[in-house]
Amino acid sequence: MRTKRNSLIFLFLAVISLLTVAACSSQSMANSTVKQVTINPQISGDVVSLSLSAVESNINSRFLVKTATHTLSFMAYEYDTQLYVRADICPPCGSESFTLTKGTLVCDRCGTVFNAKTGIGMKGSCLRYAKQSVSYEIVDGTIQMKSADLTIAFQNTLKPVKS
Repeated sequence: MRTKRNSLIFLFLAVISLLTVAACSSQSMANSTVKQVTINPQISGDVVSLSLSAVESNINSRFLVKTATHTLSFMAYEYDTQLYVRADICPPCGSESFTLTKGTLVCDRCGTVFNAKTGIGMKGSCLRYAKQSVSYEIVDGTIQMKSADLTIAFQNTLKPVKS
């Protein structure tokens, strides 16, 4: 009886420890600073795919999509257990690079700060250019987006939001 009781206590303490470690590492990621890592998308017809594991392991990824006339920049990042895909452009300053830090996206060129969950500008010179989100589906370990949805998000990011 005593051995069974001790085993249950040990199991209970082990589960509590694991939950504490998971909560702490999740919280530390939410408060960390993560620069973008460029990854390569796979393009098949009008579907653009990213490796889900690559985005998860990098936390903050950047990828390029070539159209007939332009190369468009996008970001895919994980914040607060949610995956986001957005246009990766700061039109006034021309930056295509953002650092994920403490619940925000910070433009690496001008320092404008955007909300990581909404893409809306919070402070800085380019804040009127919200980072528009892209619809996606997760299929067989890949993040799949339609080329048209990517293009629309990029074009909408180029337009300033009304104050």
